[in-house]
Amino acid sequence: MANLILKCAPQKAFMIYAPNHAHWQMATALMGSQRLGDLLEARNVNDVVFGHLHKRQAAQTIANTTYYHQPMGYGLRRLNEWDGSDWFEEWRKTLVWLEV
Repeated sequence: MANLILKCAPQKAFMIYAPNHAHWQMATALMGSQRLGDLLEARNVNDVVFGHLHKRQAAQTIANTTYYHQPMGYGLRRLNEWDGSDWFEEWRKTLVWLEV
């Protein structure tokens, strides 16, 4: 088994689709790819840590791969990306520890 760290979203389940909003259609093309997720599963990747979408989510297992969506974000109040205002504390919350 292998572990992988990515920027892009490796599964369709993590991407935002808004067909009525041209801006989101363009942005979704840059967020990631389901084909990447399929490749990771075919290669028996056990854990994937990624960011890119700015909102942290609980770990999610799809097939035999566990995905940790732990972005840092920019701390923009309008996007509610951070719980507090301390950069170091928010960074600490994004850390994922995996046994190798």
